[in-house]
Amino acid sequence: MTAAKWILHSPKQTGAPQLQLLTPLADGRQQLLWQYELPQAEDEVVLSAFYSDSEFVVATCSGQIYTGDIETGPRLMVNLPNVGIYGHGWLDKDRGEFWYVAEQPRGDDEYPCLLGWSLADWRPIKDICLPEYLDNRRLGSTMVRRRDGCFLFYERKFGSLAQREHGFWCTNVVDGQSQFHRIEGKPLLKARRYPSIHLCPERQLALLPVSECLLDESGDSPRIGLQLQLVALESLDVLWQQPVFWFDSHDGLLDPDEFSTLLESLRSGEDACDEEELTDALESLSDGLSGIRLCRDEAAFWLRLRSGELIKGYLAPEEHFRLKALSPRYCANECPLPGDEANPFALVAFDHYDYQLTSPTANRLLLVGFEIYALDTSTVTPMLPGDADCQSLPCYFWPKPELVMSEQQSLAHGEAGLNIIEADYLELGECLLASAKEMVSRLADLPNSAKGERLEWRFNDRNGSEWTEAQFVAALIVVPGGAELLAEAVEKLLAYPDAASLRSGADKSALSDTVLALAGDDIAYLPLLARYFNMLADGPGAAFHQQHSVPLIQRRHGQGLLKHRQYRRFVQNLPWPISPPDCKSQE
Repeated sequence: MTAAKWILHSPKQTGAPQLQLLTPLADGRQQLLWQYELPQAEDEVVLSAFYSDSEFVVATCSGQIYTGDIETGPRLMVNLPNVGIYGHGWLDKDRGEFWYVAEQPRGDDEYPCLLGWSLADWRPIKDICLPEYLDNRRLGSTMVRRRDGCFLFYERKFGSLAQREHGFWCTNVVDGQSQFHRIEGKPLLKARRYPSIHLCPERQLALLPVSECLLDESGDSPRIGLQLQLVALESLDVLWQQPVFWFDSHDGLLDPDEFSTLLESLRSGEDACDEEELTDALESLSDGLSGIRLCRDEAAFWLRLRSGELIKGYLAPEEHFRLKALSPRYCANECPLPGDEANPFALVAFDHYDYQLTSPTANRLLLVGFEIYALDTSTVTPMLPGDADCQSLPCYFWPKPELVMSEQQSLAHGEAGLNIIEADYLELGECLLASAKEMVSRLADLPNSAKGERLEWRFNDRNGSEWTEAQFVAALIVVPGGAELLAEAVEKLLAYPDAASLRSGADKSALSDTVLALAGDDIAYLPLLARYFNMLADGPGAAFHQQHSVPLIQRRHGQGLLKHRQYRRFVQNLPWPISPPDCKSQE
């Protein structure tokens, strides 16, 4: 795999998603070139990828699609009315197309829909209704596009143990029709959200676990073999179904009772076992397989077990990808970091979403799960007679690559740009009030207390707690006198002539979380909030309050004759053209 020149990264933070453009440095650090906020996005980024040397596309699971280049940054291209929670996007570089699945209103109902655009001019290609029972929560790992242009969606169908089956929905983008193609064999049960399968568009292969285990009683104790299927995506034929590792009752993959249940089902048939107990055993077996990855640059695949052990399988592409060999099991053996090697995680987005079991360079395997580490795989070989069943691999727990920023970038995006207030214990009311008074004091000293145009707060205490403004005001407002201090903070901000230029991060203007907290409090704060909203006018920070603060005020204060006059005056003073229905009805 060629080392990346540019890296698109979405830091996992609270608030609206952010997008960074990084470049890896030879010394293992990463240089920040720019960072943008995605103000229209409401949830996590599910795809960010380049489709040319300098142009990229970004998609969030709530339906926002951005495009841009390394010079200009991202711009919102499409904002889908995604009525569901989960959406996902796919980039087809070869065809110059981008596709997205979202829950869309169609007539009187809602369906998962597949929508496509041409990257050249963002001209819509197709809008296809998918089968309504398609589970689009899993689409990030269960959808792939074939070379003929059809989309495949992996689906497991569960009823009783005897009824379970699996296969692929094949959606033709020309006529919009979807057909289900059943794959021989029964899927391995899995209760977790993401199944351990891998679809490889580069090789047009799918690697799937199945529940038809094999039994070996030739030795001193019985062993059970977990089988995988290799499926050709073009024909949807099973190329092979074989055991990839064997385990006994002492391996820890299943507890003794579950092993006995599975063993009994193999000896006497599934009907001889209690269905609930057998289901639990199969789900535990499925959970024991924590990762599958077909290699893009080698005819091979990796398996990762719940124990942390790794197995490599070797394929013969000239023989219909026959499984020709398996490696021993390998355990990670932590070693001191090599002094002459740069951090390999500088080549990827460190905590990104798409590289569990990924090789950015030869003989290097990166694993991301509950732990993040790199393995030296240069000594991995097929298992030979006489080899130990389990061997060790050098494992390196690399730190997150240091991010190199200019002084201006550090103030705008880094810790240096935070207004940090130290407290004794944030759980105590008197400490919250003292911190709020310090906040008011700093706001009275604007612009000296701002870091450029950034006015973002962090509250730390001796217990190691680090609270954002939202966490702090949520705790403070229930303390007697807390709301009054928050209102005073907003007054100090409004006294500053350039208050509209200050931001508190993401898509928020300064003190946005404070204002949101006051919006849900006493009606007496409405005149103050109207002044704040007029200060913003229709600037970039207004969208947050149109979406959150004003609807909260409407729910909290828009009902009842006694409140009506104050609420109506507040609405009339807003800089945005809104007319809540309850306000109209009482005039």
